[in-house]
Amino acid sequence: MKFAKRTISNSPNLPSVLRIKSFWKWFSSNADTLASLLEQDRVDELARMLGPSLKSLDQRVGWELGPGTSERCAFSISLNGALINVPIAQAIADGAPKKLKGWEISIGRPPKSWDGRFELRNELGQVVSLDAAKWSYVLDAFQDRAFFDITIIAEWPRMDALSKKQAARTAIQNVVGERRMLEKFDRIEVAENITAELTERYSAFLNLKSHLDYLAEGRTER
Repeated sequence: MKFAKRTISNSPNLPSVLRIKSFWKWFSSNADTLASLLEQDRVDELARMLGPSLKSLDQRVGWELGPGTSERCAFSISLNGALINVPIAQAIADGAPKKLKGWEISIGRPPKSWDGRFELRNELGQVVSLDAAKWSYVLDAFQDRAFFDITIIAEWPRMDALSKKQAARTAIQNVVGERRMLEKFDRIEVAENITAELTERYSAFLNLKSHLDYLAEGRTER
C-alpha cells in the first residue's frame, strides 16, 4: 500500500491593494488596445506592453492572453509552475473591475482546445515534434483522490529525461489547465512501455480531464 502526503508552503506575501488597483486601472485603460493586438497576433507588442506592467505588480506570476470562451478575450494570471502563487494570482484577479467589458479573467493558464500536437527543443537544441494524442497514462491516487502521481507512456523521440518530463508537464497543463495540474499532480513520471502491471490501468492521454472530472464526482475507476 502506498502512502503519501503533500506539504504546501506557507502563504506568500501579497501585493498591496494600491498596486493591484493601479495595475487594473492601467489594464482597463489599455484593454481595447490589448484585445486588438491579440486578435492581430502581434505577440511581441503584447509582451512589451503587458509584461512590464504585470512584472512591476508582482514578479512571481506571469500572464497569458487568448480568445475567451464567454467574452472576446481571456487574461490568465499564470502561476509560473508554483502552487504557492495561487493566493497572489487570486488577490490580483479579485481586484479586477467588475465590469471589464470583453475580458474574462482566470487564475492559472486554462485548458486548451487541443489536438495533442506540439513542439519542444531537446537537449541538443533540436525541435522535436510530439503528439500527445498517441500517449497513455496511469494514475496512482493518494489521500482519497486529493492528488495523484501520473505516469505518461509514449514512444518518445530523442529526448533526455528532463525534456521528456517537461513535455509531459506541458501536455498535462494543456489538457487540464495549470492550476489543476499543480493541485492534482505530485510526481509526474515518464515511461516508454506499458508493463504487465499497468496493462489494466492505462487510459488515452487526451481523456485525462474527463477522467479527473469523473473521479471528482466521487465515482469509482472506470
